[in-house]
Amino acid sequence: MKDNFIKRTPDHTEEYDPEDVKKGALLSVISYLFVLVLIPIISEKSTEYTRFHIKQGALLSSITTGYVFLMNGVIGIARARLGSVGAAVTGLLLYAALLFLLFLFCLGIRYAVKHRAKELPGFSVFFRKKED
Repeated sequence: MKDNFIKRTPDHTEEYDPEDVKKGALLSVISYLFVLVLIPIISEKSTEYTRFHIKQGALLSSITTGYVFLMNGVIGIARARLGSVGAAVTGLLLYAALLFLLFLFCLGIRYAVKHRAKELPGFSVFFRKKED
């Protein structure tokens, strides 16, 4: 298989206790379901492994929510300035990026189902270890 940006993301699975990984599997999946990320956040059963997925799911949900608001504003401006055709073209381009964000949600769910603590593409900046 070819090397790609998805395969190159760091995998932290070995850093977590296998028992915690099994216990936190369901909550980890729920972490990628937009507002349902609140369930694992407030759950007392969250493990370190689950918190890894909570961090990614909450961040991805926040980015997606902000992007949707921004996208709607840009499409509104495009409609006012460029007309219906310009707004349609702008909308198609913006929806392509939204599809990529939805792909990241699916990828996160896939990692959680397979009991992997693998970073989503582009998220490594949020997982840097602090150097003492």
